[in-house]
Amino acid sequence: MSKISWQDVPARERTAKQYFAAYEESLKQHLAYVKEASEKYNLLHPDVVDAHDVSKWRGHEFPYYANNFCGPADDPQGFAKAWLQHIHYNPHHWQHWIFSDGFALPGADLENGIVEMPHAYVAEMVADWMASSRQYTGDWDMTDWLAEHVPKMLLHSKTKQYLIEEVLSSVGYTLKFSEDSLYVLGRPNTLKRGDNTNAP
Repeated sequence: MSKISWQDVPARERTAKQYFAAYEESLKQHLAYVKEASEKYNLLHPDVVDAHDVSKWRGHEFPYYANNFCGPADDPQGFAKAWLQHIHYNPHHWQHWIFSDGFALPGADLENGIVEMPHAYVAEMVADWMASSRQYTGDWDMTDWLAEHVPKMLLHSKTKQYLIEEVLSSVGYTLKFSEDSLYVLGRPNTLKRGDNTNAP
């Protein structure tokens, strides 16, 4: 009788050991894609790549992520806490830079409680998006995702400008932001949908 691997078991029927193994493999793949994207577009210093998402390996995140993405997804409260912990620990997430109470301090460059993201974290955020696109859609091109999600993000105006005019432009996107809508005027030639031969 052949050995059954976790890939052969539906997510809702996997044991904790099986979905932990599945998530470990998924996380390693994501980190490899972050490194690939970063190297191709010179987005991140190698030390930043090595530290990317390191908190996901820890006990307050790993089991909840494994359960939610590779297991029965039967602990939404646990995952919500793990996700909140993750964005507060990892400054490459835009949510990290928001005061939920709209905190304002005279003389500080805050916009409705939103702090400008340091440029290095904006670049890491884009590498993270690219890696997720490659992993979840099989394609590096995130044109549709950008158009849908970036307008909903609560970003400092300087962060939004740097994101669109510097980082996404350096990857090859031509974007225009107008009245809470993002228009993709051009996408990277090396990221054509369905063609990954030149992808990172």
